[in-house]
Amino acid sequence: MVSDYAKWLETQPPIHQQIESLVRYRCWKCDLIGPSCLDPPNRQICLKCGERGPWITHPLPGARVIAGQCFQAQERDEGELVVILFCTMFEVMLEDFLDRLMIRLRVPKDTREFILQKFSGVKTRLDDLFPGLVGESFKRITRDTEFADFYDRWHKIRTERNNFLHDEHGHVSAGTAKEAVDLIEPCFRLFEWLNNTIIVEAQHRRVN
Repeated sequence: MVSDYAKWLETQPPIHQQIESLVRYRCWKCDLIGPSCLDPPNRQICLKCGERGPWITHPLPGARVIAGQCFQAQERDEGELVVILFCTMFEVMLEDFLDRLMIRLRVPKDTREFILQKFSGVKTRLDDLFPGLVGESFKRITRDTEFADFYDRWHKIRTERNNFLHDEHGHVSAGTAKEAVDLIEPCFRLFEWLNNTIIVEAQHRRVN
C-alpha cells in the first residue's frame, strides 16, 4: 500500500521530490521522529508510544523550502546564495530544536522567549545555550556519531559566508557551495538524531 503523500510526491518537480522524500513524521505525544512520510499507512506508528497520528513533519516546512532553494541556487551556479540559504536553514532548525527542548523541560513561554533573545546569535546558541540546556557541548555529544565532523564543516561554510557578507574581498568557492548542498541531508538527519536522543528523553529532567 502506498501512502497518499507518496502518490502526491510523484507528481512534484524533481527538486521538490528530493527534499520531501527526506521528510519524516514526529509524534505529537512523545516527540519521537520515526516513520517516513513515504511509509504505507499501516507502518506509520510511533515506535515509542504507539500513537498513529496526527503527525508533525520533520523538518518543518520553512526549513524544507529553504533547502529546496539551496538546490535551485546550486543549479544556477549561485554559490554565494547557496551558503547564505544553507546557514539560514541551519539556524531555523537549531532554534526549533532549542525551543522544543525548553518546552520539554517545562520552561515557561516568557522565559523561553527571553533566553532565545539573549542568545540570539547562532554561535552563542550553539556554543553556550546548547551545552547549558543539554549538559554537553555540541561537538562532544556528536563526537562518536556519524555527525562528528558536522560542526567543523558547518563552521567552515559559515565563515566563508560571513567573509562574503562583511568583507569586500570575500568570496564563496564552488567547493564550499557544493559542501553546503551536500550537508543538507546530514543536517536533516542530525536534528532528527538530536530530537530522538535529547528532546524525547527530556521529560524526565527538570530545569534547575
